[in-house]
Amino acid sequence: MSERIKRDQRIPIPLLRGQHRLIVQHALANDHPYRQAVLAGERRQIDVTLTELEDLLGHIVVAANDCHDGELEYALDALYDRLDGILYSYEEVD
Repeated sequence: MSERIKRDQRIPIPLLRGQHRLIVQHALANDHPYRQAVLAGERRQIDVTLTELEDLLGHIVVAANDCHDGELEYALDALYDRLDGILYSYEEVD
């Protein structure tokens, strides 16, 4: 069952070791707003809306598909799978 949240409500997405670096260095352009992802305390996390998370997933897919390094591609695919699971654990309501 999905957790219901309000449209445009921000949700905290905890990032595992190295995932913030993957997002910033490989999935996003230098001027993309997510590059300044919120780092909370000692545990890294980004606070995003579901729409922003969908957009981020698109960037991760592009980075993985354009990658010529098998290890990096695997890491990006694993990040995508994890974040995609989080995305579909929520349902937006008005």
